[in-house]
Amino acid sequence: MDEKFVAEKKAFLKGFVIVAISVIIAIVLAVFTGIVGGIIGIIIVPIIAFVVLYFIWAPNDVFGTFPEEGFATIIVEGMGFKKLFLKLKYFGLDEEWNIVEENNATLKQREIKGMCLFLWPFQRRHVYRQKWTKYTEQGKSVFKEEVLRSVLVKSYFYYIGVLSAEDISVMPINIGLAVEMKIVNPVKAIFKIQNWYGSSANLIQGGVRDQIRKRNYLEWINLSGSVALGDYFETEMRPIIDKIKDDFGVQVVKMKVVQIEPSDKRYTEASTRKAVAEFEKQAIEVEARAKSYKRAMEVAGPIMQILSKNIGLTEEEIQNKIRENPNEFEQKYGVYWKAAEDMVHRQMAIEGKQFADIRTSGGSGSSTLLELIAAMQILGQRAVQQVSSGSSQKSSSKEERVRQNLKDLGLD
Repeated sequence: MDEKFVAEKKAFLKGFVIVAISVIIAIVLAVFTGIVGGIIGIIIVPIIAFVVLYFIWAPNDVFGTFPEEGFATIIVEGMGFKKLFLKLKYFGLDEEWNIVEENNATLKQREIKGMCLFLWPFQRRHVYRQKWTKYTEQGKSVFKEEVLRSVLVKSYFYYIGVLSAEDISVMPINIGLAVEMKIVNPVKAIFKIQNWYGSSANLIQGGVRDQIRKRNYLEWINLSGSVALGDYFETEMRPIIDKIKDDFGVQVVKMKVVQIEPSDKRYTEASTRKAVAEFEKQAIEVEARAKSYKRAMEVAGPIMQILSKNIGLTEEEIQNKIRENPNEFEQKYGVYWKAAEDMVHRQMAIEGKQFADIRTSGGSGSSTLLELIAAMQILGQRAVQQVSSGSSQKSSSKEERVRQNLKDLGLD
């Protein structure tokens, strides 16, 4: 900061020499050429002074400055705030230095070709040190500490981390937030609080900790699958977000949760093991059901043929009754089905084929009929298509029917 004042003085002296030389030239012209020379000198000196101001002094914040687009430039007098220059398209300032839409702005800012003037060295451009953590496009958090000459008033993504926030079961959780914020009152942000980012982050961290205590880790994970946690936190933490805006002049535009995981690695490993165990359990159940269906389909065709002969209904009629009312079918024809099933089993034993008893998925039931009914409902669609196309079920061999049944169920 002291180095900047040194640079300002050097720029002033450089420009002053040029202006002084122009004044001396004007005086010489007036002395030796009379009125004409004096008039020329009067014209030359202001022109040279403006050129020096525009190209030497103002770029170094001496007597003037060039505000950057998307930034606010603060001018201080002595040790306190004096005025503010804003460069933000379609926006202006009101009487309290709030950034508002241009048609609502009440403070009129005077510029000369993008240059704003002030009375240096009594008034100077404010320079301050700022610490913050940015959130990059690559999804990483990067700590920054810089000496700044302007206040960024455009939206910017900051990273706010919450470490070891305890859930309802007192398990510590780490949460990472990408928070889009923008300064809407530069005077409040710079002068009302020591570090607006640090203060805002502290309030947000406290609010997130309070929210995390309401559920356990798995509930938060499940919730994140149905709603955006950032939006959820925004809604639940609205009083805190409003306080940040009112007190610090900083608006929280958007919050996004980019990380949520147990603080202790052991919890993460335990969660992973539990998830794997659940997956393996489901896989075993699916495989068992698939085998059950496959076994059922191996005997479904022959059973249907025998049942058709015993009860005097075609296979198509049997399938239709199964689809319409499976429970009624079981009550009415369960005995016949059991007899046909036993006959098929004996035939398979005589032919030397291995046979394993078929159980329903639930592990209970009067017979394999419930499992076969479910299978028949799937096969019913194919049977209807066969009838409508004029194909004959009698012409197909038992082996072909079994293979086709398995193929329809994706078990071949």
